Amino acid sequence: MIGNGRVLRMILAVLLFCAAAEARLTFETDPERVEQGSEFDFSLVIPTNELPESFNFPEIEYAEGTLEHVSSRTEDETRRDFFFGAFKVRKFTFRMKALRDGAHRVAVFWNIEGTRRALGSVTVAVRRNLDAPGLSARASVDRRSLWEGEQFTLTVHLNAYQNFLQLTGAAGLDFGSSFWGALDDDAGFAFERAKKPGDVVATARAQASLAPVKGGRLEIPSMRFTYMKQGRPERKVEEKKVGGMTMRSESIRQEPQEAVAVTAPVVVDVKPLPEEGRPMHFSGLVGNYTMNVKLSADSTRLGSPVTLEVKIAGDGRPGAAPRVRMPDLSEFRSVPPEENLSVSAGKGRKKTTWTGRWFLYPRRTGEFAIAPVVFSYFDPRAGSYRVLESPELKLKVGREAEAAVAEESADLSSPSGPAPANAPKREIKALGSDIRYIAVDGENLRDGERFAYRNPLWWLLLALGALLPLVLLGLRRLVRSFLSDPDRVRRSRARRGASAALRSAREALAAGNSGKFHDAVEEALRNALSQALRREPRGMTRAELAEALVARGLSGEQAAEALGVLDDCDRARFGGLAAREGSLPEELERAERALEALWRVRS
Repeated sequence: MIGNGRVLRMILAVLLFCAAAEARLTFETDPERVEQGSEFDFSLVIPTNELPESFNFPEIEYAEGTLEHVSSRTEDETRRDFFFGAFKVRKFTFRMKALRDGAHRVAVFWNIEGTRRALGSVTVAVRRNLDAPGLSARASVDRRSLWEGEQFTLTVHLNAYQNFLQLTGAAGLDFGSSFWGALDDDAGFAFERAKKPGDVVATARAQASLAPVKGGRLEIPSMRFTYMKQGRPERKVEEKKVGGMTMRSESIRQEPQEAVAVTAPVVVDVKPLPEEGRPMHFSGLVGNYTMNVKLSADSTRLGSPVTLEVKIAGDGRPGAAPRVRMPDLSEFRSVPPEENLSVSAGKGRKKTTWTGRWFLYPRRTGEFAIAPVVFSYFDPRAGSYRVLESPELKLKVGREAEAAVAEESADLSSPSGPAPANAPKREIKALGSDIRYIAVDGENLRDGERFAYRNPLWWLLLALGALLPLVLLGLRRLVRSFLSDPDRVRRSRARRGASAALRSAREALAAGNSGKFHDAVEEALRNALSQALRREPRGMTRAELAEALVARGLSGEQAAEALGVLDDCDRARFGGLAAREGSLPEELERAERALEALWRVRS
């Protein structure tokens, strides 16, 4: 059995051995917090009595690009220890510079008496410099050289580092007046954790589909992003008096700081569209487009409409409606077309699809040949203009629907023959056997001499019954004449469409939705213009619209105000954030004045 004294001596010997082993080799880092871009001391401490007789200066190894060796020095110091008391050490110090944040492994080697020995390794934790930016911003485009009006994609990249806290604001996202377009509506700059380990801890990005409005060397201005980052730790001293005593407390606080990240301007070279080979009715769109034209039926009857549908899709300027050269439709009564415009995301580009539907009422019977629909655009890949032309459409119109209705009405109003008077004997026998109840008192019997035709009310009801078919026939003809008159239908639809759009504009104004507000105002004005001009204004230039409005009786000032509201709506829809600024109530008042003037035009 081992005594207690012997156990105590064994434990003390183990402790002395561990302390001696620790004293032989020590790694030290000064300061303890190492920041990126700063210099620090990495030291190897060895007791002097442990040094060999012949040795060289120790060597260190680390990954390239993580640290940088600045200088080396050696010095003797006296250290004190709980077990050994005072003892001398030799301190080998490497002056280092931290190039990149992260955990970096440093291995130490020593050439002793011609043999290279590994003394061990240590991990140096390098933190992000608190004075360094916490966020970097960069803008890039998918092409640097393009044609005027060609769609291209701008991508905004945000990289967040360890000292980044949160994004607080963004400015300069309207991209100037030289480009159509703005950032996508869902661009919220939501940060996601970085997929690869490194300096960047989170990333965010947003895209914008833009199109230059002119040629030349154009610059996308810088964008500014304000954010909060970690501040440098500061020692705070607070003194409080409690009763007659003063209490003092010290703490280290790290207050957040506001900073700004700015993107560098992006320059693109825009080539103007060539004059050579430009079609007479050029739509102004640049991209790759397709067109599909069809009739709802190849035969119909007079009075029954057919639908002419034109569908154009392409990757030109997002949201831009095409200008189409339509054939002469004077042999048909028509109403303003129904139009639908949608924008969808494609492979790196946004695709715009426009659909127009014309409802045509033939004016006569026979065969019709509808001339081709023509649409032109500029192909940026080929560097030349393209003209799309639909095939000629054939329509056969049969006999008049009114004649068929008249024949049907004659058949319905012709007198019918007498019904057979003789009933089967079986029914007569059954009827005779069913007469079982005869009133004998005579109190509830009605005088058979009082016939219904002797009552004036009976004659009034008879007259109304005779007039009812005539009234229904008149209403039917009135409704049919209303539906067959394209001008009346056009005016009615224009009024209803403008009223509904104006209500939507007021609702969008109350909700503060600028995009929906301008869309509704533009729809209301286009409905009023179609009613005033007796034709759809789409496809007409501003000069043609002004000339047509003056010819219909508007003054030059009224026409200019109506077209000015349309221009403001276009700029707000496609001109970016800067074009949306302004007083929406004032724009609504201008639109209402323009609508009031357009409704007074004699159609």
